Amino acid sequence: MPRAGYFELLDIVCRKGASLFPASERVGEAGKVIGIDFSANMIAETHKALTKKGVQIFR
Repeated sequence: MPRAGYFELLDIVCRKGASLFPASERVGEAGKVIGIDFSANMIAETHKALTKKGVQIFR
């Protein structure tokens, strides 16, 4: 059961992160957003964009 104020979101086939970016802003530092894609190229592009925005990335 999630704690009050803590959110987790899973985006399957996230492509270039169109949903990940607003979701990461919405959940804030207390939450977690996970993006999954089958394409290594899409993951690399999203990784670059998230790094540029200063979003913390876990692998």
